[in-house]
Amino acid sequence: GVFRQGMAKSLGGDVQEEGFSGLMQLALLLNRRYGPTETQQRTQRILASLFPPFILKLFPIMFSGPFPAFSAKLNALITSKTCVWLMGPQELFDI
Repeated sequence: GVFRQGMAKSLGGDVQEEGFSGLMQLALLLNRRYGPTETQQRTQRILASLFPPFILKLFPIMFSGPFPAFSAKLNALITSKTCVWLMGPQELFDI
């Protein structure tokens, strides 16, 4: 997937293992190769690359700033629909 491609690009190469195991191997390599700060910065760049730049700029202005509760629910909904590959099946609860 796109996230895996970003990780492989950040590391300068991919691993042979496919699926979730391969993704976890890439994460392990990232953590072994770089210190905590560099790993965090690389991961943030990978995640940011998954979205069009205008969304990253407009989201705080249009949603998270003026509507924090709505923003939190929207983030939870988007995560539950787009991150099943990473976290498995999810169920949302309103608290």
